[in-house]
Amino acid sequence: MKQILLLASLLCGACAISVHEATKFHNTGTYGGTVSYTDNGDTITLTSNGLPDHPFERVNPNHPETRSDVYTLPKKPTVANSPGCLAMGPIGMTVTGSMIYDPLDADGENAVEGSGRERFDHYGGHTDNHGIYHYHKLPGSWLYKGEQDELLGVAFDGFPIYGPLASDLGRDVTNKDLDECHGRMVHGHYRYHVNTEFPYYLGCYKGNPTHANHVRTQHGICTSTSSLPEYGYVCACPKGAHPPPGGVAGNHHHHAGGLFGR
Repeated sequence: MKQILLLASLLCGACAISVHEATKFHNTGTYGGTVSYTDNGDTITLTSNGLPDHPFERVNPNHPETRSDVYTLPKKPTVANSPGCLAMGPIGMTVTGSMIYDPLDADGENAVEGSGRERFDHYGGHTDNHGIYHYHKLPGSWLYKGEQDELLGVAFDGFPIYGPLASDLGRDVTNKDLDECHGRMVHGHYRYHVNTEFPYYLGCYKGNPTHANHVRTQHGICTSTSSLPEYGYVCACPKGAHPPPGGVAGNHHHHAGGLFGR
């Protein structure tokens, strides 16, 4: 309870967030998963062993491995002047500590639909050849409950990721409601939404992603050209790209809320 109340106070900032939403950052440990956080003042550190909070179903030869993933995120993330590209692999963390991936497979094809569609378990995820269990698409009911304004995770630029059902719209968001990065402003604060339309979670980074272990932050500036135009917009980092020191120079624009600093 002490952890829940502490996280609730961190989440509040200028805008209150409910204790119910704060409790979403939790893993029961029933299946060996862990997730925790540390308040560093201007930043928050999330630590996870990467295991999901639901049974594991083997849909490919890979098996989830226990790791030590540490992500330090700003409490008040900044919207960049130019959107940033998504590196292949992890782009965020769910509230249970498992990873969120970009929408593409290793060949640059849509991992969810079409000829490159991969196999997913009953819970909407699977494990890659590095032993990382992750989601490319809207997860099953074990994680996503279908509630209004449901917090599902956080992207590595610090902005929160919500489910599709939005109370201010009274319906599920569609891509027409969202910008190129698959997010929108709600009551003065930026948030991403996961829905059933490509690119599912993020199309690009709205803010400035941080370096973290197990994450390749190949941050580059995006153009209006999609990396997979036949499905919609996504800005994928070029293979072999490297982030400039300190991220994209001059990209800090303004604070727009965030998961931990509102």
